[in-house]
Amino acid sequence: MGVLHPGSAGTGSTAAIKADFVRAIGHIRDWLQADPGWLPADPGVARALAAPFPYSSLAIPFRDFPFGTCPRLGSGGTSSNRTDSQRGIRLFSAAGRYNASGAHLQDPATAAGDDEGYADDPGDLPYEPPRAVPGAVDPGPPDDVTRLLAGGEPGFEWPVFSTLGVTAHPSFGTGPIYRGRFRQLSLIVLADQGSDDDTFTARALSGETGQRFQGFLTAAGLTRRYLIIRALPVDTLDLTPATRLALADNPLIQALHRELLRRLRAKNADVAALLAMGPVARRLAPKVAPASLDVINLGAPGEPGFGASWQAALTQLAGRRYPRDLTTPTFTAPATRGQLPRIDLPYGTVRWAGTSGDRAVRPVDTDLGEPSPDYLKVFLPAWAANLEPAPLTAAEQLAAKELS
Repeated sequence: MGVLHPGSAGTGSTAAIKADFVRAIGHIRDWLQADPGWLPADPGVARALAAPFPYSSLAIPFRDFPFGTCPRLGSGGTSSNRTDSQRGIRLFSAAGRYNASGAHLQDPATAAGDDEGYADDPGDLPYEPPRAVPGAVDPGPPDDVTRLLAGGEPGFEWPVFSTLGVTAHPSFGTGPIYRGRFRQLSLIVLADQGSDDDTFTARALSGETGQRFQGFLTAAGLTRRYLIIRALPVDTLDLTPATRLALADNPLIQALHRELLRRLRAKNADVAALLAMGPVARRLAPKVAPASLDVINLGAPGEPGFGASWQAALTQLAGRRYPRDLTTPTFTAPATRGQLPRIDLPYGTVRWAGTSGDRAVRPVDTDLGEPSPDYLKVFLPAWAANLEPAPLTAAEQLAAKELS
């Protein structure tokens, strides 16, 4: 049953669109009258086929997106636009505007990126989702922690971060809180935010810091048996160290992390340790870790001596017994960047994501002289943008011929 595309209102009146949708709804009403059981309504959804049809938008249900998706996507109409000769996408908050109209922004870096650590499977293309193993993806957290991670479980809510000094607009949400799995764990990692890439991947520690830390996990013999939890679920990169540490002392934040670790520990008896990476994580970990779980402190990339702390932690882990994914781990700290496994990312994520260093930036508002609360931008790495299109396969050529 065809209807006019709502986007055609940009070149004409909405009256024809509204009339066409009313016509289509009328058909559905007629069919239901003939067979009331033909199209059952979803639980909790009220059906009102006789109600007037407005030309307006509703938020797309969150269940249609991967867990951790930024809540700006799918709500309030269009929330992003292309930039930088099609190489960037700018996301704007509920207080921002399309094309940053009226704002004066300056990107803090070019975010060119390079392909150090990138390695795909045969048949994959960097600018498309994986083809070789499309099913190796993260399906999302299990039901017993989903509401807790979102801060929506009674008694374990996230605080109102805007009242605690966080400047990023609340409409960007608290989504990218984890990366990894929740069962059969050998290590749990509590980590500080490393970049703004997490907002675009919907997973924690997905920029430069996470790509380098992936080598640490591999050196410890782990490719699957780990879970990374962000110490704070909001953008705090522009805050002072004192403000970030004060957030770690917030009782609501501590209560949620304490409950999450309690549940994880109850279902994962083989966890060797809780790694605390970064100043906030190191402040938070001893206050929330179960008494039976050892805490190993790590420096975050960029902190003085972080490499030595990584090696010391790996040496300590080498003497512990825990299930490993690799039979011959090196226990040697990595010197180069790696890439995020596809099993850590949602279905449909493009192949270059989780590689090429930090891909996201928070532009500076030159009127304010500080990072804008309302805009984020992600860049396709230059090396991927400069690739020539891959030749069409035989099947693609046949499909193109049939379409023409």
